[in-house]
Amino acid sequence: MMRTILACLALVAFSAHAEDTRVYQTDVYGNVQYHKPSYTVKSDGHVIPTDAYGNRQYNQQQYLIKDNKIIPTDLYGNRQYNQQQYLIKDNKIIPTDVYGNRKYSEQQYLIKDDKVIPIDLYGNRQYNKPQFVIKGAKTQNSKP
Repeated sequence: MMRTILACLALVAFSAHAEDTRVYQTDVYGNVQYHKPSYTVKSDGHVIPTDAYGNRQYNQQQYLIKDNKIIPTDLYGNRQYNQQQYLIKDNKIIPTDVYGNRKYSEQQYLIKDDKVIPIDLYGNRQYNKPQFVIKGAKTQNSKP
């Protein structure tokens, strides 16, 4: 689950908005799951978990998107060196170990338009894994 969440956050690094952006999980048909927890990505690259009501959960794992990397941080913004990181390269999100070595055998993601799609080692889409969609500040208020 955490890896999937990281994937959708990386898309925001490519489409930096001036305002906060929300990342929502979608079902297998592409419908946005507003009732599930989401993430808020601030314009400075900080990623904060958010509950279904829009309340930011500062007590949960946070991340920082910087230099095409997704870096885990603690409550105070300090880097957590013992946690897995992710590399954003060629519109793909690739997990790395704590030393920065790429782990191609683990779950990867493809960034396409405003979606983050789970793919396997060979680049084939995995339909049984959750997908994410990015909603900018102007469109996040258009909930049904």
